[in-house]
This record gives sequence, structure tokens and C-alpha cells, in this order.
Amino acid sequence: MATTQVSALNGVGALIEIAAEQSGGSAGPLTLHSAPEIAGAVVSDDNPMPVEVVSKANLNPQPPNAFEVVTGGDAVIAFEIGAVSNGAWITNPSSAAGPIFVDPMNEPGTSAPGASGTTSIIYPGQSFTLPGPWPLAVRVNAVDSGHAFTAVSY
Repeated sequence: MATTQVSALNGVGALIEIAAEQSGGSAGPLTLHSAPEIAGAVVSDDNPMPVEVVSKANLNPQPPNAFEVVTGGDAVIAFEIGAVSNGAWITNPSSAAGPIFVDPMNEPGTSAPGASGTTSIIYPGQSFTLPGPWPLAVRVNAVDSGHAFTAVSY
């Protein structure tokens, strides 16, 4: 009997490893001696598509410092330095009269990309997503006074 190690892609593109013995020559049936594995997790009837948890993020949603641009043209700090641990998003409501200007590095004006080149324009109904951790303050501006927005860091 010869032992064969087989590597193949299953139907969903995951690499599986199977150790088998073949009896009766090369045309004989394969006898499995170990369960197939995907990324080190054993495939079985109870676990047909095993997944491995890479990491568990400690998500702790936090509100922003501000929910609106009080005076048009004067940026507000949505998130203070170090407030974005795992990521954040800022949404301009679809009912808004105009865009908001978000800058994760500098003071945003009321045009994009702004003097620093880092300001993003977010039209009504759109969102700005920030990866974490983010070490700088994130600011929001708008042309109109009282311009509300929604935001959360996590």
C-alpha cells in the first residue's frame, strides 16, 4: 500500500489536504486515514465549512464630539485625537441641503480637496469611512449653519 498526500481546491476555492492509502494498485479506492482540513480546521458532517477566527476586535461604539456644524464655514471636531480605535464613519443625511467636508488630518474648508489636499466632500446620502486606529482628530465642515451629520467611532 502506498500513502498519498493530496492537495486540492474544494468547490469554494479553499485548499484541502487529505492523507489517504491506496490499495490494489493505482486504480484501487482511496481509504482516508485523516479528515480533510481547511486552514487547519477539520472538515466533518458537523463542521462542513470550518472557519478560523483570526482575531476578535473589541468594538466599543462611541458617539462623536459633535453632531452638527453649528456655524457654516467653521469646522467642528467630530472625533478627538485617539478617539478612533478600530474605525469610524460619518454620514451626511440624504435629507441634507448640501455636502459636508470631512478631513481626517487638517482643518477642512468648504471645498474639496481643500488647501491641504486631504478634505473629502461627502454629498447628501453618502458616508465617509475611516480605518482604525486613527491617531489624529477628524473634523467636519459645511457651508450652511446647523448642518447635522451622523457619526460613530468603534
